Amino acid sequence: MGFIDAAAASLTVALKLAPGNALARWNHSLSCLARGDYAQGWADYEWRWVWDQFPEPRRMLGAPQWRGEDLVGKRIYVWGEQGFGDILQFTPLAQILADRHGPAEIVLELSSPLVRLLSAVLDRPGMRVISRTDNPHRFGVDEGFDYHIPLLSPPHFLSLRVPDLPLLPGWLKISAEEVVARGATLLPRAEPGKRRIGVVWAGRPQHSEDAHRSMPLALMGPCWTPFPTRSGYRCRSVTERAMR
Repeated sequence: MGFIDAAAASLTVALKLAPGNALARWNHSLSCLARGDYAQGWADYEWRWVWDQFPEPRRMLGAPQWRGEDLVGKRIYVWGEQGFGDILQFTPLAQILADRHGPAEIVLELSSPLVRLLSAVLDRPGMRVISRTDNPHRFGVDEGFDYHIPLLSPPHFLSLRVPDLPLLPGWLKISAEEVVARGATLLPRAEPGKRRIGVVWAGRPQHSEDAHRSMPLALMGPCWTPFPTRSGYRCRSVTERAMR
């Protein structure tokens, strides 16, 4: 509703009364991040693993979690967490991790549907992308690792701040072959002088908060209405559930 400052103030009071309340700490992290207080926000975001209702299991892997140590000559296992959007937003951190603390060998474990795309994008020495393992407490490859880290934890240990954004502008690209093969079905036909807009109106239906973040396409009618009168735009739904 936009009352970010009020929420942050209330949560600060709550944490003074109950500093070990993981849900309050989690919500405080979100309010801090929304206000641009990345130092406190990312620190509190680590409390997601203490909150017993967090939808992602904390993984018990056979290596210590990376917390800022030097990675020169080391092997680190970075595992994707949460949804596709989170993974796509934070994947550049794997490369930044190697650039700032390496060179290191990085194995990046992601949801299977994203592996082909991101394997091509992250095709660089020392970087390998693999599919998520069925057992959350085992590495996806039978190789030794010096460290592991969940994908949304590097912002805290890298001391990521607002001036560091965007992480890697324009990093997500697809090949010309993919554009030809899939563009006809996914995008409106290119027309001179027109911008093509992809619209995402719903997320993964299995998500525990899907009712709060998705909506029927029909309810977007008032949003779509202006576009036919604007000759410079073409819109297309690119919501995954609608393309199956």
